[in-house]
Amino acid sequence: ALTPAQPHPFYVERIVINALRDLDPSATEMMIGRLNVPLPDETQRGLGGIMWLLVALIPLTIGAGMIRPALNSLMVTRAQGDSGAVLGVSASFVSVANAVAPLIGALIFQAAGVTAPFAIGGVIMLALAVIAVRVVRLTAP
Repeated sequence: ALTPAQPHPFYVERIVINALRDLDPSATEMMIGRLNVPLPDETQRGLGGIMWLLVALIPLTIGAGMIRPALNSLMVTRAQGDSGAVLGVSASFVSVANAVAPLIGALIFQAAGVTAPFAIGGVIMLALAVIAVRVVRLTAP
């Protein structure tokens, strides 16, 4: 949400406008309508947006790669019965989240603007982190 609206160094607004004009409407666009996203000004080209994105993506990818095995291990150790059933339910919830989250994000994107899905996601993650810390403190021996 905090990434500056700064296009990459080779961005040319006129080329992007022509490319967008030549596209046929997709099935999604036919269902929900045209998304009005303002194009960035080409006078502000630079590496700032790319660098900011990399600064955010590197910890995100490391965390995402580590969280799934850690959660699976935690669920299997906490499950007293059939660990396969627990992992199956977990995989089902992940699949549902992977299907529903982009739809919700697109609705927020369309209704509230370009940065809104990222800001709302950050607030939700912060709230979940606070709840997780409190739960861990309450259940610690």
